[in-house]
Amino acid sequence: MHTFWPRLSMQWSHAMPRIRRLSGPDLRRARHILRDGTSQKLPLRRGPGTVSSKPDRSACRFHYYGAYLLGYLLFLAGLVFTWQIDAPNLTFDQRDQRLALWLAQLFLDWGGPLDVTVPNPFQGMVSVAIPVNPFWTPPLLPAVLMGDTDWSRTLVMVVNSVEVSATTFALLRCLRFRALHCLLSVFLLHFLLFPPFTFSFALHGWLQTGPYYGHTLALGNLLLLTVVLLGRLPQWPLPGIIRTGPLARHLTAWAALTLLALFLVLANLISVPFYAAGMLAGFAGLCAVLFCAAEGWRGRLAQLAAGLAVALALVLLGTAEFYETSKQISARFVDGGTGGLLALLNPPAQWSFDTEALTAFFCGHGIACSFGSFPVQPRVVLLASLWFQIAVAAGIGLAIWRWRGAARRFALWFGLYWAALAAFFVLRAFNVIGAFPLAPLYLYYPLHPFWAAFSLYAAWALAGAAWSQVAPRLHDRFRSNRFGSSRLEAAMRWPIGAPGRLPLTAGLAAAVATFAYGASLEPSHVWTPPPTPIVNYLTAEIALRPGDSFRGSVASILVQPEGPLRRVLGPAPDARVESGRIERYLNYLEKTTGSGHALLDLWWYGIPTFEEYGQAVTRQMGVIETLLTDGRYVEKIHFLMADIPDLPLLQALGVRFVISDLDPGGGATARTAIPLPEGGALTLYELPAPNLGGFSPTRITGGLSGPEILAALRAQPGRFDKHAYADGIDDRGLRPARGADMIFVPGGVRIRASSTGRSALLLPLQFSHCLQPQDRPPDVQLARANIAQTLLAFDRQVDIVLRWDFGLLGNAGCRARDVRDLMELGLL
Repeated sequence: MHTFWPRLSMQWSHAMPRIRRLSGPDLRRARHILRDGTSQKLPLRRGPGTVSSKPDRSACRFHYYGAYLLGYLLFLAGLVFTWQIDAPNLTFDQRDQRLALWLAQLFLDWGGPLDVTVPNPFQGMVSVAIPVNPFWTPPLLPAVLMGDTDWSRTLVMVVNSVEVSATTFALLRCLRFRALHCLLSVFLLHFLLFPPFTFSFALHGWLQTGPYYGHTLALGNLLLLTVVLLGRLPQWPLPGIIRTGPLARHLTAWAALTLLALFLVLANLISVPFYAAGMLAGFAGLCAVLFCAAEGWRGRLAQLAAGLAVALALVLLGTAEFYETSKQISARFVDGGTGGLLALLNPPAQWSFDTEALTAFFCGHGIACSFGSFPVQPRVVLLASLWFQIAVAAGIGLAIWRWRGAARRFALWFGLYWAALAAFFVLRAFNVIGAFPLAPLYLYYPLHPFWAAFSLYAAWALAGAAWSQVAPRLHDRFRSNRFGSSRLEAAMRWPIGAPGRLPLTAGLAAAVATFAYGASLEPSHVWTPPPTPIVNYLTAEIALRPGDSFRGSVASILVQPEGPLRRVLGPAPDARVESGRIERYLNYLEKTTGSGHALLDLWWYGIPTFEEYGQAVTRQMGVIETLLTDGRYVEKIHFLMADIPDLPLLQALGVRFVISDLDPGGGATARTAIPLPEGGALTLYELPAPNLGGFSPTRITGGLSGPEILAALRAQPGRFDKHAYADGIDDRGLRPARGADMIFVPGGVRIRASSTGRSALLLPLQFSHCLQPQDRPPDVQLARANIAQTLLAFDRQVDIVLRWDFGLLGNAGCRARDVRDLMELGLL
């Protein structure tokens, strides 16, 4: 009884100020404060002279989450200091990141917001640009609009950081991680993903080579967040959202979330289609984890129905056909790729240990990497070594042991998924199973936020256990005043209140750590060398902008068997120069002459080239390359380049200039040269009478197979302006055309010419069924000529625009017809 009176007195002291402001029914309802012996808040009615018992938490929430935002901004300040002041040159890879920025600029100039692919007039006789759509990839916009500078690189990383941080924090909070744990996981995620920190932890800097990967991860996090909400949809009360029954409300909410998931998938695919598609496979695996961890069968049913609806929509939009035909036409997958999922059941005949496959997977996990391949030598291998994966496993184990309900199920299923991936690649390393159709990157990259969260949870639990033992002793030791408060608590008190102390302290500590790390690096800034005399000459003569006429392209023949560069850099004159060796040539020329004088070093100035790089190299151009490599054929082509100067063929393909360390002969005229340290000079030669769209053959031969056409092209050089090999074009009465002009416009090419009768034009333009006349005049015919070129037949006058139409949302079948053409020619 002695404890009752103090308790009652305390309740009266809390209740009386509120009761004095009440009257009538509210006064009678308030009496249970004393009757029940509790001090819980009451749902009182609002009205004149009354005060709601529900406290106004808006200001409290603002200060609470404002503290987390301020903690992140402190950390971001440390990141900006490192990216801008200390090591801006380490934020992007000099070649791959510039390629991504150039592709984004290409889309900005030659495409539109909804274009998935656009014709690329700068590569491989008008190839298809590797899609990097800046309209749907916000991190690339600063660099595209400001140019390649220190500040633009820093802003690219800042936008990536904001996107990844916000979506990761929201996703982990939705999975019921504590707010402070989410903030610390975001900090750790930056050290695992963002350069230059990744190099010090022996991890590959994917954001350094592809600045669009951060946006892909952010959209994937939002997709996972939508899947989590779908799993909890049956538990939503949904009051007042729709003025109908509960079933209609839940169906409407399900439809809205399903449309949101479809939008996120399409936004990811439109931004960087060739890379995001692989990433979506990794996110699909995590969606399966969330499906298994959903709360109840109703939640799983909602997730399953939404997943089937999204998959059906993608099939109806032609997404599967788009990717399948893109893979079939690409020279990177000449052998058919890995055979799909069925290849898993077909291991190689020889049972051997594949160390390369094992290292590729575990290096991506941060376990085994070649330290010599990083621009910053690793100093701390703790987080990026086997210990990091042990921390992840320990965090998952502790979560399964300590958590309950849906959170525990998620930890369990995520641990099983992560262990299954690791076991799969271990079995692949021993050739127990066949190769997977996707690179390990696409599967483990979406796991990084959860790796950060679970690895941190192990340290979180240990720190919590240690603090529970140490805190009482510190509290007693520093107790000093009669009210029982601690000097330690007073010293740690922040002006905004207790909820904001820890996030602000964490943000300040992370900022100090990044400041210290950045100060330890050697300053290195972006330095773009001035254009060389060769680049200046080419820019003046053939640089291309939207609306310009085609004035020819350039071919860089740098690896001739008897050239001085070949003697210095190898390999032997009778060997094929592989892609890795080509990189050595480009790096050597960049150091000695100021430019690689090929590929991106020329595209950056708007100079069209015969060379091409990436997945967009088509099989038909790979076949043509055999005529320029002395008959040697490489199955998987990363670079499209010429080894020998077959000048008549190059002229027919639109090449006007040749950059080489040897005189190509054939009447070529030297225009300018740059001396080489080991003797000789890198010289720019101009070829006589190139095909600028005016080659008008009067003899057309049809009915030949692909190998027969190759043999004819090799045996009869120098006649490409008079003779072509094509089907479907009648050569009777053909007359030479005159006044031909090719004008490149966004999304296509305009062709103008005249004749006294019926004529044909052999265009320096890759043939594709995706390139069709805009108005489809009846007297115009298009046909495939010489395996890869476009032959256009017309009567007397032609002025048409050939539009490129190939994308995710329609007309994906045109690439399938291109593949069928090559199969009929016997080239596939």
